[in-house]
Amino acid sequence: SASTYYYQIYAVNSFGAHSLQDNSPIAATTINPRGEFTETFESGTLNWTFTGAWGISSAYANSGSFSLTDSPDGNMTGSDSYALLRVDTSGMEFPVLRFWSRHDLGSNSTVEVHFSSNAGASYDYSVWARSGDSGGWSEHQVFLYPDNADVWVRFYLNAAFQTDGDGWYLDDIRVVDMADEFTGVAGYPFFEDFE
Repeated sequence: SASTYYYQIYAVNSFGAHSLQDNSPIAATTINPRGEFTETFESGTLNWTFTGAWGISSAYANSGSFSLTDSPDGNMTGSDSYALLRVDTSGMEFPVLRFWSRHDLGSNSTVEVHFSSNAGASYDYSVWARSGDSGGWSEHQVFLYPDNADVWVRFYLNAAFQTDGDGWYLDDIRVVDMADEFTGVAGYPFFEDFE
């Protein structure tokens, strides 16, 4: 999981004297570990960045006791918001994002998944989108950018100023490499009678 490290830089001369510093630590946050990744929200939201009121909820869970939602305190807030996850797909040939989702949205509201391969400067919009009421949990999958050290995955709620829905719940989010499933090549000679 991502970790935040705090550090200070200063020089020490041969007599042991330290350079002046402003006593303000510098912080750096690592991205998720390279390779396959799983998030169940049972241990919080350390790997995530949010806008709006996103948080953990025990109201619904696909597995375990918790899920991530845009509105942990009740109905949707009426404001657009997102939950952002950074993943490292270095060395993956066919990285796939798999996630479980349920939503109950107000009219004209949508839930969408966006990707960025350039640190959020631009996004591939709506690689996945839904509206209305999902009627329960369902699993979805979309392909990510292969072999990229910093892919941003944005779960975006376009609320359209609506507050009459319960909102969006996410659980069991995984990034897996599907290369093994796509490298099976039929041997020669190949015959198929389509029966």
